[in-house]
Amino acid sequence: MSEDEINPYFADPEPHPNPALGCIRRGLCCRTNPGWFAPGEVEKLIDWWNLRAEARGEPTVEPRELIRQFLIIDWLEIEGERIDVFAPVKLARDGLPLEPPASRATGLYGRLKGRCVFFDDAAGCTIYAARPFECRAYDCTNHPDDNPTHRSIAMMWKEAADEEA
Repeated sequence: MSEDEINPYFADPEPHPNPALGCIRRGLCCRTNPGWFAPGEVEKLIDWWNLRAEARGEPTVEPRELIRQFLIIDWLEIEGERIDVFAPVKLARDGLPLEPPASRATGLYGRLKGRCVFFDDAAGCTIYAARPFECRAYDCTNHPDDNPTHRSIAMMWKEAADEEA
């Protein structure tokens, strides 16, 4: 297979130029799989979003509207129980959501790669100050066991739901 025939979507990313620096905001993970929010973080995102809008003299958004535009309900099954989590919507190469925002993701969705709806090539993460837990805690230079997993984040959601019940 020639280099022209290789689908860049599935190509391995460029190696990290200096792992001692940790995350240098290349956006490799942002271009393939948005991070998951921990419980309580969507509310913080909404507050941050609206404070920023007010400072710019722009209209604020209702929580439902932000969810309808930018978030999806992703999930993980643990011991036969489906645990729902919020995550930014993944965008396809054409810029459209891989699945509709505010919907429950299908099993296929979790296997698909897609750009985070909040990632911009020029600006990077447009919600950096209110980014999801997984994005804040993940470091591409860490050993995989030292980064949060979807299982660990799903368990946070399960524990939060159990506390509310």
